[in-house]
Amino acid sequence: MKHQNRYFGTKPEFTAFIKKAVPDLLAGRMDVDGANVAIPNDANLDYKVKYEFDDLGGSFSLKVSWGSGGKSKDDEAAGTEIG
Repeated sequence: MKHQNRYFGTKPEFTAFIKKAVPDLLAGRMDVDGANVAIPNDANLDYKVKYEFDDLGGSFSLKVSWGSGGKSKDDEAAGTEIG
């Protein structure tokens, strides 16, 4: 099931959001669309940073996956390691 919160604001507002969101996430206090985000302590995590830009704008993403959440069966079979 997918959940999403969406925000708009200035860079200072984004900075304040990140300063609160990251500690909340790591402490297990983050909710997304009413669902608590619980990153397991006993699973291998697949985490990616993505940055794209062109003349019209850009985007930055941080993604964390575990188990089969976001990995294809080929990725799991290959045992790909990030490091």
